[in-house]
Amino acid sequence: MANEIPTKLGLPFVELDALHWAAGWRVLSQTDPNEFVRRVRVATSAEAWVIDGAVRGLILNRATHLVWLPVRDFNSEWFVTAEVMATR
Repeated sequence: MANEIPTKLGLPFVELDALHWAAGWRVLSQTDPNEFVRRVRVATSAEAWVIDGAVRGLILNRATHLVWLPVRDFNSEWFVTAEVMATR
């Protein structure tokens, strides 16, 4: 669904997992947080975009809409709720 929305709206699609993971399955936000932030800023430099992935304050504070799909995992729901509340 996440890749259908930008297609219909004519917006760039950004997959956070692609920015989050580096070669060798390194978690870039932990091993090189500056590079992760740089990648996210470059990917979201357009006026509008659609992102698929875990919500981050870096993105959430610039978002105008949030589509929250049902998640059956309580931990995932708690993480998203905590991130949203932390940025408001």
